[in-house]
Amino acid sequence: MNQTVLITGASSGLGADFIPHFISDGYHVILTARSYEQMQQLTQYYNPESYTIIIQDLQIPHAAAQLYEKVKQRGLTIDILINNAGFGLLGDFHTLDLQQQLAMMQVNMTSLVELTYLCLGDMENKQAGKILNVASVAAYLPGPKMAIYYATKAFVLSFSQALCEEYANTPIQISILAPGATKTNFAKVAHVEKTKMFARPMKSSVVVSIAYHQFMKGKHIIIPGTINKLIIGATKILPRHLLAKVAKTITRI
Repeated sequence: MNQTVLITGASSGLGADFIPHFISDGYHVILTARSYEQMQQLTQYYNPESYTIIIQDLQIPHAAAQLYEKVKQRGLTIDILINNAGFGLLGDFHTLDLQQQLAMMQVNMTSLVELTYLCLGDMENKQAGKILNVASVAAYLPGPKMAIYYATKAFVLSFSQALCEEYANTPIQISILAPGATKTNFAKVAHVEKTKMFARPMKSSVVVSIAYHQFMKGKHIIIPGTINKLIIGATKILPRHLLAKVAKTITRI
């Protein structure tokens, strides 16, 4: 039987662009997001036996556990997990809606942790498996005007790096994808399309092509794009109060 890949946030952007890579390599892909119609359009040219669509809103507490149970009910076991679901919001912390920010934390951190925990149990039993957690260049610096988003990605980075070390001498692979500005629906949802941050975004398909090949070769930290590598390199030199000022500058319209 083909190995199974679960991709969260699969209706558009990075999540959607991972689909053809896995299907063309013979994996059975489980797509999950809130929009059935979008995922159905993405899969209309594929063999129906090559994918499964599961609707799940990961903003809801314990939604990740519900998603995991739906996968099990279909008789599937997750061999590869792509924790891609996430979103951001632009604005001063106290002017943004609190519930939206808490929902962001739920999707970007809590659901990611819950799914990782549940899938790792199966992977440990099989002594095999791969997990790719999508962080961001934002994970490496403080983010005024997007304080919660940057903080959630810092959590994903730190959490995933810790797991990398925990599983360093096992057959289970934990990897981190840290893209910079990318042409996806993220910019529209976060209201950052016109900011300096998105002056020259990378194409989503390019980011995913780099990420897919490096992930499948076993790389643990994947940073697509020379500029993004330079930004992350700079964060190791500059003091964090200065990094915060830089981050604030690029979120201006």
